Amino acid sequence: MVNRMFDQKKKKRAAEITKR
Repeated sequence: MVNRMFDQKKKKRAAEITKR
């Protein structure tokens, strides 16, 4: 469960970095 939340946070950060 905690791993899933961490994965989502990582994906959100990766998307923000890719958007830049």
